[in-house]
Amino acid sequence: MRQRWRKKSPYKGSDGDIRKYAVAYLEERLRGFDKDVKICLTGKPSDNGFGLTYAYFPALLTCCAMLELLGNLYVGETRGAGWRRAIKYSDRFLDNRIYSKDNIILLFQVLRHPAAHMNTLSGVRKPGEGHYQDQRITWKIYADARYPAIKIEREAGVLKEQPPWDCPHDYRLYVRLDRLRYDIRDSVLEPGGYLTELLSRKDLLRKFEKCMKQIYPP
Repeated sequence: MRQRWRKKSPYKGSDGDIRKYAVAYLEERLRGFDKDVKICLTGKPSDNGFGLTYAYFPALLTCCAMLELLGNLYVGETRGAGWRRAIKYSDRFLDNRIYSKDNIILLFQVLRHPAAHMNTLSGVRKPGEGHYQDQRITWKIYADARYPAIKIEREAGVLKEQPPWDCPHDYRLYVRLDRLRYDIRDSVLEPGGYLTELLSRKDLLRKFEKCMKQIYPP
């Protein structure tokens, strides 16, 4: 049987209208974001037979990338260190008690750092910036949606099992990935969120369009 393909209209029916395009673009990105993180957080039986295991770091990187994208769109620039713009976005659209400047720095400088990606089980990092810049920080990542998504606690100790020698730390960073997903998504879609503000402010639409021109040069 011959398969029939639906002819695509101009991008999501936007027809050159940047406001319509912005709605379609963000809704599509968020659907993909939700899908990708949910796949990562679908538990699989662990090799050792004890419970389920998850793709923690792919989910974390997807969350960081989405937060960075939103920060870029909010500020109007896609080039350079997007995590600094993620701080500005978080300050405006996320709960500042959880998504403080220092917590965003920790999220990106500790967990999005290449050294962390190479060793997902454990590690110790110094952020290099912010309130905790000189502190030795390790981490614990969960798949669930319990509150809060990000928390830093004083926890002096020593990593012994994974490293080749005793590795001391001063703090532990806790991240709950499904809560992070919910919070990022809701910061866009909830009333008063980024999408509402984007559609009501010409300056934000100009910044959005500037980013689109950088991502998709005319």
